[in-house]
Amino acid sequence: MITILRTIKGKMIILFTSVLFTVLALQIAFNVFFAENVYINGRQKQMINIYNQLSTNYVAERDYIYKNINKFEDEINLRALVFDKHGNIIYQTLAGDVNEDLIIPYAINKDGKIINNFTSSPQVSMVKSYRNNTETIAVRGSIENIYGDHYVVLESPLSAITEATETLNKFVIFISTILMALGSLIIYYFANRLSKPVLEINDVAKNVANMDFSKKVSDRHTNDELATLAKNINFMSDQLESMIYDLKVANIELKKDNDIRRQIDDMRRDFIANVSHELKTPLSLLQGYSEMLKGDIVGIDKDFYYDVIIDESQHMNELVKRLLNISSLENGLTKLNYEKFDMSELALWIISKNDILARDKNIEIKHNLSKNAFVFADKLFIEQAMTNFLSNAITYGQEKIEIEITEHEDKYMFKIKNDGNSISDGDLEKVWDSFYRTDKSRTRSKDKNFGLGLYIVKTIINAHSGNFGACNEDNQVAFWFEIEKE
Repeated sequence: MITILRTIKGKMIILFTSVLFTVLALQIAFNVFFAENVYINGRQKQMINIYNQLSTNYVAERDYIYKNINKFEDEINLRALVFDKHGNIIYQTLAGDVNEDLIIPYAINKDGKIINNFTSSPQVSMVKSYRNNTETIAVRGSIENIYGDHYVVLESPLSAITEATETLNKFVIFISTILMALGSLIIYYFANRLSKPVLEINDVAKNVANMDFSKKVSDRHTNDELATLAKNINFMSDQLESMIYDLKVANIELKKDNDIRRQIDDMRRDFIANVSHELKTPLSLLQGYSEMLKGDIVGIDKDFYYDVIIDESQHMNELVKRLLNISSLENGLTKLNYEKFDMSELALWIISKNDILARDKNIEIKHNLSKNAFVFADKLFIEQAMTNFLSNAITYGQEKIEIEITEHEDKYMFKIKNDGNSISDGDLEKVWDSFYRTDKSRTRSKDKNFGLGLYIVKTIINAHSGNFGACNEDNQVAFWFEIEKE
């Protein structure tokens, strides 16, 4: 109960109920303590006005008097008596209706004079009946005319006012009770209606504080302060949701950037380690053979030593050139020279150049090439990609290599397959990394396999916005790339 009283709804109910109760209580108190006096004062003024109206242009005729007084006899229970100085009655309300206590004082003494004084400007007096102890409002006045002074007595019993006041008080109390009950219900209804949006705004604010932006304050289609507050709460909720969403996206991007940076750092370390490993052997050979030549040791084959130094120098030069070409292409320093050419013709030329290497390892090259496979690309780089695929197939193949160029919608696919050991799924994803070899025991060989061939293909095809991949097919390993048609 105490909690309800502390709410806005409870305070509004208490406030408006108190105001309603106070107004009704004041109304009842006024009717009980002041209404009767107000009505009596009003009746007294009314009776003076009736007298003044009668005395103005007074005519000593019953019809004239009747015309000016009759309607008040019914409205306010007025009783009237008009007589002359001899006590002759000129007009009176129906017989038996006039208070006899008023007549007695009007008796004429033996000298023919009225006992009580009547004035032309009479005052209201309260007359009490000696028989039934009732009070009456009375006005006594004299009106001068051609027939001599006429005397007027007007009276109105207080009982009618008292009864009317009591009836009014009962009615007011009855109506006040109904109004109190009905007003309480109305106050409760409007208090509930006015407090509902406040409670709704409070719930939404709590949800916003808990980072829940799904709930919104309903639009009540009004233009009051609560509607403005509701709109501002909804706007704040939307703004916070948008800002937090942007922060989450930024955090995700930052995390991705950190992951990429970490990945790049790992690749850089691996790259440096692999380069160091690749250069370590030729540098050691160059140093060793150079020292032996410098020492002019007797009996050594100097021509062989010179050949080794030259061969290793060329090996390092080739490695550095490939690394520079890859780095230049990756960083956009090398611009692609696009031209239209036939991939099938280029593939035949590459096969013819490398046929001697295949025959040297007793490997047969078969091909199935689409005619007029025109593409728009950098011919030299595509040639290098095809050559790297073929070199890789010759290196790891055993008896047969199959080359095909097929059409796929808006692209041409170059695929080369060689027999031999299949590549595990884990290695299939890594063969495109630099310096990666599926055979971990393999080192530099006479075919100068640096572990960069497939990495170069990936770099070239990415620069052309193409696709590439590798898979195992029926005891064969297949490598492929796609280039858009011309």
